[in-house]
Amino acid sequence: MAIDYTVFDKLPSAFGKGRTHPMVIKEARSERAAVDRKGTEKVKQRSGGRCEVTVAGQRCKRTARETHHHLKGNGQRGRGESAKAKHKTHACDKCHRLIEDGLLIHVKGNHYRGRPK
Repeated sequence: MAIDYTVFDKLPSAFGKGRTHPMVIKEARSERAAVDRKGTEKVKQRSGGRCEVTVAGQRCKRTARETHHHLKGNGQRGRGESAKAKHKTHACDKCHRLIEDGLLIHVKGNHYRGRPK
């Protein structure tokens, strides 16, 4: 007995390749990840492998290993504006940890200031 698969073409989009179809979602995630990787590569080239964090006019001298996204929020990192190189900083482990812990606060570009006590 042969199955007629053409019946699926007549079903609502929830059953077909609509906006919520797993393959469509997977492709969109893949495209977003590619844009984020491209931005990260630009940041790495810009930094020359050195930490870009600048505090009080002094740039850190350590080797950068992590990319910090300036724009945050639920589902924001690596999407839209956050994926662009101008919204990222190439940082060493120590500076990135200080930023993530809230001890260094982003001012503008790659400039940070210490958290007031």
